[in-house]
Formats: sequence, structure tokens, C-alpha cells
Amino acid sequence: MLLEIKNLKVCYFTEDKTVTAVDGINLNMEKGKVLALVGETACGKSTIALSIGRLISPYDGKITNGEIIFKGKDIMLLSSKELQNLRGKEISYIFQEPASSLNPVYTVGEQITELLHAHTRISKAEAKEKAMEGLKMAQLKDIERIFASYPHQLSGGMKQRAMIAMATVFKPILLIADEPTTALDVTVQARIIELLIKLKNDLGLSILFIAHDLNLVSTIADKIAVMYQGKIVEVCEKETFYSNPKHDYTKMLLATLRDLKEIRR
Repeated sequence: MLLEIKNLKVCYFTEDKTVTAVDGINLNMEKGKVLALVGETACGKSTIALSIGRLISPYDGKITNGEIIFKGKDIMLLSSKELQNLRGKEISYIFQEPASSLNPVYTVGEQITELLHAHTRISKAEAKEKAMEGLKMAQLKDIERIFASYPHQLSGGMKQRAMIAMATVFKPILLIADEPTTALDVTVQARIIELLIKLKNDLGLSILFIAHDLNLVSTIADKIAVMYQGKIVEVCEKETFYSNPKHDYTKMLLATLRDLKEIRR
């Protein structure tokens, strides 16, 4: 098993109360597979994603219980240096809004090469070569121009591909894609999903794909975990999810999908 999350609990703190965002969940991921995590907004999906890399801000919240076992090691016990080596190299993230994830004052090339220099001792020329390879792998054209461009000079789809290039430049083991197509139009969404599937097959990636769009999930997932009010209520193979769901909330999600299809007709 590549990733095992055991009894994970995460709380956020406000001035007057404590909110439990993730409430004792258990979740496993197999190597080379795509696990889709679905559920309504604010049910705790992104909190799980951030917890895997221990990215929960200590000023806002805290992992109060649980184990996150990655390749046999508990991420909760890693030192700061070990975490730094893990993030971006073995575990990478793609977030839903590339415009807010990319730094507007640096070119795309500068941001990818900075990541490379943070983890390896390579020359400036070697870093550029690897960055260009990453942009090409993300199916961007005119990569010299993209490398030298600032984020505001690129379309939404191009920015997201640049983020994918940055996330996969080290050929990570686990890619966490948190609503990676939300800010994109339908045509671009489909192309991004096709790209993720290709990268999964070419690089042997394992992908945690977080989404609320069940149509997109059906094209990429191997297994699906359903989240509701901070808990995992159902985990099953994709075929079972769509044909024979067990939990009432899963059935409600699928009923909503069918209703939307009827409206679109």
C-alpha cells in the first residue's frame, strides 16, 4: 500500500469555537491507481489533501490525531528537513486555481527552476533543460515562450499545464490534484483530465483526485471515496459507485447528477 491514513482527525480554531473538519477517517491508496475523493463543498476533502503533506497552517488548525503512512513511514513523525525533501519531490500538489498558486512576479521558468534548485544541485542550464522537458511533458506548445512568460500572460488552461509541469518535474510517486479543473471551461477540463491520465500511465503516478464533478471522476478514477461531514462514508470501485452505491449520501449525489443531466437535455 502506498498511502495509509489511519484515524485522522483535523480541527480548525476560531475565537469562539473549534471545528472538526476531518473526523477520524481511514483511507488507503494503492500504487499506480487513481483514488477520487468526492463530496460537497466544505466536507473536508481539501483538509485531507493538505494533511498528507502536513500543510495545515498552525495558525488556523491542527492535526489532533492519526497516522499518515507513506511508503511505510509515518509523515507525522518526519522532521522539517525530511518533509522538505518529501514535498514537491515525492508528493506533489496541483491546486484548483493556478493563478493563485503561481507567483505573479516570477516567470514560469523561474518558478520551475527554483523548485529544481531547492531539491538538487544542478547548474542553471541543466535546470532550464529539465524545466523545458516538464513543460513539453505537460503538452504545452512554444515552450520557450511559456518558460519566459509571467502567469498573467497565459490562459487559464496554460497556467494549469504549467502547474502540472511544476508538479511532475521530479516524477513524483503521489500527485494530489485538488479540484484541478474547477476554474476551467468544459473543453479545457477534458484536456487536463486526458493529460493527467497520460502522465499517470507514462510516469506510473498514483493520483489522489479531489472533485465534486462526478462526470469528470468517471473518466479518471479507479476507486472512489465518498466524504460527508468530515467522515468517509463509502469507498468502492468506480463501477460499483455508479451502478450499486450503498450509502444514502452516495445515492443522493448520483441522483443529483441524474437530475442535472435531465435539465441539460
